Amino acid sequence: MNIRSAFFLSVAASVAIVACGRSDLSTVTIASTANSANNGAGTSGASTAANPLTGTMTALTGSCPTLTFTLERKTIKTTATTGYGDGKCTDLKNDLKVAVVGTALAEGGILATQVSIVPPPLPASVPAITGAITALSGTCPALTIRVGDKTATTTSTTFFDGKGCGDLKVGIVVNIFGTSPTATGSVLVATKVASPR
Repeated sequence: MNIRSAFFLSVAASVAIVACGRSDLSTVTIASTANSANNGAGTSGASTAANPLTGTMTALTGSCPTLTFTLERKTIKTTATTGYGDGKCTDLKNDLKVAVVGTALAEGGILATQVSIVPPPLPASVPAITGAITALSGTCPALTIRVGDKTATTTSTTFFDGKGCGDLKVGIVVNIFGTSPTATGSVLVATKVASPR
């Protein structure tokens, strides 16, 4: 028997053993491959608490509790069992940034179990302005206070500690705390203005 014949006999024997001993081998392999494909398709759109889908809502339709919207090119659906953290279903609107946790739907998209509104970033924090008021304009509660080369504005939410809003005047020493809507921090939106009583 030459080498070629021996090789073909060996291959034939292997095929026969597989066919007799494991008649389900091809079925198992196909099923396993199919399941992997299905699992991949079924979970590729899912989002988890550790890895929520985050983006800006668009194309919002429906009425609470049954809503449909688009997020990062995926269709999101809500139901009566969807949770909203500290918010509620009626808070949702187009152009709102949200994080969605849910399960993949067979027809595509995600069935949301949780939709959380992502709060906007806080304005840049800047150091307090301290010194004597050099210029003051406006009417309470909307004042513009100048201290040296720094400017601060007050609003209806500014807390006045010591002297009240109407008691401020040029020459009074103040400590102004707040946030800046500008990158340079040149104008401070005051959250607190503290001054001696």
